[in-house]
Amino acid sequence: MTLRADLETHLANELGGPAIAQELTAILLEETLCWRAPVVAPEQIGTVIAFTFGNRMLPNGNREPGPVNAALADRVAELHRRTGARVFAQWEVAAALRDRVPDAMVTAINPGRDARGEPVYLSTAGTLEESARRTDPPSLGCVGVVAFADHLYRGVTTARRLGVDAFAP
Repeated sequence: MTLRADLETHLANELGGPAIAQELTAILLEETLCWRAPVVAPEQIGTVIAFTFGNRMLPNGNREPGPVNAALADRVAELHRRTGARVFAQWEVAAALRDRVPDAMVTAINPGRDARGEPVYLSTAGTLEESARRTDPPSLGCVGVVAFADHLYRGVTTARRLGVDAFAP
């Protein structure tokens, strides 16, 4: 038996029927037991969407990308070099790309601001939705998602739920 079949059988016995067991099995497999995003060869990527991992606060209160986002930008720059793909990136990665990817190829996704001028948290879905507002979504083609390792699966699956043909490079 497969893991899916074992779970469905067990849950059907526990819950008294196959319908809810099938639904719960799908949720468990997709949301808790899968950690690796589907992958694609970099040569197939037409667009890169890059998610950030925090930022650094400077003593004067300004923010800068920080070392993790600089490393993510390295990956994006390498993908762009290999593919010529356009890039949609949260501002921290976009800022760290400066002078390595032509400005015309990078769309920075910036957070909104609250009443005090502080940035409002930009979620994974929010980043994808803002990217879609900035272009014709079907024109994205095959999308390579760049993100911190623990965020990559969520970035790809969220993009797919929104209709984007997304993969890990």
